Amino acid sequence: MSGAIDLASGLGGKIEKKEVRSAVDQYEKYHGHFGGDEEARKANYTDMVNKYYDLSTSFYEFGWGESFHFAHRWKWESLRESIKRHEHFLALQLGLKPGMKVLDVGCGIGGPLREIARFSSTSVTGLNNNDYQISRGKVRTLEFIGLAPEGSQRVSSFLEKAADGLVEGGRCGRPRDRHVWALL
Repeated sequence: MSGAIDLASGLGGKIEKKEVRSAVDQYEKYHGHFGGDEEARKANYTDMVNKYYDLSTSFYEFGWGESFHFAHRWKWESLRESIKRHEHFLALQLGLKPGMKVLDVGCGIGGPLREIARFSSTSVTGLNNNDYQISRGKVRTLEFIGLAPEGSQRVSSFLEKAADGLVEGGRCGRPRDRHVWALL
């Protein structure tokens, strides 16, 4: 696990090297395979999710760069070129025009939002619930805009006033998303 501990703490990771093993142990205890139970997992869902992203974000950056998604690749394209092309395609599909405001829900460290903003000359705001990923996004760009206020009513109000479009790349498989999207 030595290499993994180095990576989890070596790219600016939130978790200190000496604390990685403990964070992994705590995360594993939320799952039945490691002796955890469903009630404890549900009661500590926010902590479990944050531990996952605190531990995995450095690996994502190492493997994917700033954008935590894949895209179809042409034979001659690099992974990074295919991802940029896909993000440009998203901007075109949304019909984004200079000066528009866009909300990127679940923005990770902000790779797609920065590329879409560069490509389309729009203002893109990132919305994320993981402090470590937000801090990595801020490190990655001086113009990282930040978060909408907490709370569903405030988020709905924020969207009505601040967004002409919505980008969202990875919500599949999250248990309570129906409630979020019902608000949007």
